[in-house]
Amino acid sequence: MKKEQNKPYDMPLLLSAKDLVKLGITRYMAYRILNREDVPVIRIGDRKLIKQDDFFAWLEKCKVKEELKAENNLIPDAAKETDESNGDPL
Repeated sequence: MKKEQNKPYDMPLLLSAKDLVKLGITRYMAYRILNREDVPVIRIGDRKLIKQDDFFAWLEKCKVKEELKAENNLIPDAAKETDESNGDPL
């Protein structure tokens, strides 16, 4: 039986950029993620690591933001129009 790869329990508890690459993220993007202000990294010396659970929670939060953004783009243009004289929705 072939071992399934890239499951969270196969990864170390603290993920490095190299571990993120194993998940299918490019090396460039892995470093960009670890340098973001909204990513809860742990600094050990010069290394930046992220707890596995925190990474997947952050990733899910990003997914929710994108879904909300997409939902807002589905609002019909007529609903977005406002009365030019006072700014109230039509």
